[in-house]
Amino acid sequence: GQTMQEELHAAGIPVYAEQTAGYFAATEVETMLSLLRVIDNPLQDIPLAAVLRSPIVGLREEQLAQIRIHYPTGPFHQAVLQYADERPPQESWERRLRQFFGRLDLWRTEARRGALSELLTMLYRETGYLDYVAALENGQQRQANLRALYDRARQYEAGSYRGLFRFLRFVDRLQEAGNDMGEARTIGENEDVVRIMTIHKSKGLEFPVVFVAGMGKQFNTMDLKSQFLLHKDLGFGPMAVEPSMQLRYPSLAALGIRQKLRRDMLAEEMRVLYVALTRAREKLILVGSSKDLAKSVTDWGRQDDSERLSDEDL
Repeated sequence: GQTMQEELHAAGIPVYAEQTAGYFAATEVETMLSLLRVIDNPLQDIPLAAVLRSPIVGLREEQLAQIRIHYPTGPFHQAVLQYADERPPQESWERRLRQFFGRLDLWRTEARRGALSELLTMLYRETGYLDYVAALENGQQRQANLRALYDRARQYEAGSYRGLFRFLRFVDRLQEAGNDMGEARTIGENEDVVRIMTIHKSKGLEFPVVFVAGMGKQFNTMDLKSQFLLHKDLGFGPMAVEPSMQLRYPSLAALGIRQKLRRDMLAEEMRVLYVALTRAREKLILVGSSKDLAKSVTDWGRQDDSERLSDEDL
């Protein structure tokens, strides 16, 4: 879906996709969260290196290495602080480094005094980062993501919680749980756009023209290849082991459960396919690819009856 979205953007075609992930992984959001982590606690190597390497400070890898060469022992954040404090700035990047730590003290004071949303407003204004991302590829989306971070900070503080540290812990818990907030939307779902969605999300909807993509892919059968098969009705199907001969083979229970799981999987795939094929009002276009089209067409033409589902299987 992400690849299709990027290609449509590149062709100048407006596209809408309901994103459920990708927000925290966006470079501009990662960078701003790293800056917030450094403001909360500067003694963190990875967030500090991320901010120094970002356009906010603009250091290159060679300059980060030069800092470490001058102060080879101790944590990296300690080396950076010493370099900025003890060495008179001569080159432009050394002046930028010292200026950054001067502003960092002001930002840390603001973080203790005011609201998180006010801190973000100050950061966007003083770093110029919000304007910077607008000039990058897909700049409108990047700016929307940064504005969404501001909005979510305001929503967070509208509750009973306050403060930068608590907000960062909230973000950490979301990431640890595998949750994401989805990229900010720049185009509404009711506008004249190409809409990208899963087949499940399309259930109950109709469209003038529908492309069903990825038809050349095989079904995901990884669950059928596990050494331990589970079925809600049939129970547990382990592999049988012969230690003396160093053999492992599926037990009778595993074979039965595998066949049942396979039938259930195919039945579900057929139901999903039915949904996909009945969404179009005027035109339905199926899109797929094959490494060897001639061989695939031959195989499709002589499919064994055992590979087809009968009414009894469903």
